[in-house]
Amino acid sequence: MRAATCLLLAAVLSGIFGCAGRAEEPVTLRVLTFNVLVDWETKEAVPPWSARRDLCIQVVREADPDLIGFQETSPAQVDFLRESLPGYGMVGAVALTEDDLAYLTEKLPLMAALGVRTFTDAMLFYKEAVFEKVDEGHWWLCTTPEKLAMDLGNAFPRIMVWARLRHKATGREMYAINTHFDNTMPSQVRMAALAHEWIDQHLDKSLPMVFTGDFNTDPNRGDYARLTESPWRDAYLASPLASETGHDNNVPTSLHGNTRIDHVFYRGAALDAKEWRRVESPDPSKNLSDHYPVFAVLEWR
Repeated sequence: MRAATCLLLAAVLSGIFGCAGRAEEPVTLRVLTFNVLVDWETKEAVPPWSARRDLCIQVVREADPDLIGFQETSPAQVDFLRESLPGYGMVGAVALTEDDLAYLTEKLPLMAALGVRTFTDAMLFYKEAVFEKVDEGHWWLCTTPEKLAMDLGNAFPRIMVWARLRHKATGREMYAINTHFDNTMPSQVRMAALAHEWIDQHLDKSLPMVFTGDFNTDPNRGDYARLTESPWRDAYLASPLASETGHDNNVPTSLHGNTRIDHVFYRGAALDAKEWRRVESPDPSKNLSDHYPVFAVLEWR
């Protein structure tokens, strides 16, 4: 009896410490951020959505990201992406209230005329085989985060969406956050301050965070310093093309620009960037968007 008890105890302890050991093993997080260009807008040198959407899906599938931050997606584009990327959960489709619709009718008649009733400008996709969603939410990028407004000098409504995710294999939790700042000054500066303020006030700062987006902010425009102030870091620092400070502009992320405005930021001692790259179109004759997708690999310990 005593021997059997000892064997049972040894098995239990082995299981406990074996699981603990596995939990300490690093996890690789593959992250993609991509402004796809909304389908009702046209830009120079960018084909219509119908002519480039399959290429967009191709590069996403080849990158095989665990987390995706899409920006500037219409509801129809979201439907296509969701149908074309099975196995991903989704956060960020915000139903507009009657007050929201009345406000937009006044401020942006074109958007109202398009019949938009769900706001999908910043969407988070997460791989369901990797993550379980624990919680989710959003804040409007304005002085009334619970209510849509355009009071920071921005030309369009802007939003920040987030999800608290549990890593299925290890039980660890983290936040994924995605946004699309306006392309107007000084709204990017104000949005950077609000984003960090609301994250610090409402999310559990003890957990790692990954913050993707088209920030329309580079080291010389907007408030890049605020977005990368400690404990936040820029995954671009992992690129061999970056300078020691990561403040050089030698890898443009927009088709008609010459600087980096699409970013993968992260915070938490458990995270470390191992790779960063701009993703090119598989077809040199067809641009994916007026932005390039940006891909990063993070190690999570």
